[in-house]
Amino acid sequence: MSEPIIVALVAVGGVIAGAIITGVLNYYSTQRTKKVDSYKSQLRQAYKDISAFHRLEDRYVTALAKYDRTSEAWKRDIRKQQADDGLLTPSQHATARAAEEKLKQLG
Repeated sequence: MSEPIIVALVAVGGVIAGAIITGVLNYYSTQRTKKVDSYKSQLRQAYKDISAFHRLEDRYVTALAKYDRTSEAWKRDIRKQQADDGLLTPSQHATARAAEEKLKQLG
C-alpha cells in the first residue's frame, strides 16, 4: 500500500476511536448527572419531611401544653424517653427552620 493510503487509514481510525471514546464518556457523564439529580430530589424531599415532622411535633406539644405542663417540658420528656429506649432523637440543630434553609440552598 502506498503511504498516503496508510496515513488516511490511521487518521480515520483515530477519528473513529475518538468518536467512540467521546460517546462512552458522554454516556457515563449523563448517567452520573441523572443519579445526582435523583439524589438531589431525594434530599429535597428529606428536608421537606424533616421540616414537616418538626412542625407536627410543635403542634403536638402545643396541644399537650393545655394540660398542666409547658410545651417545652413535654418535648424534653418525650425526647428523653425516646433516648432512654435507645431510639434516635433529633439533635439541637435539627429544626424546621434549619431544614427549610438547607432546602433553599439546594435551589
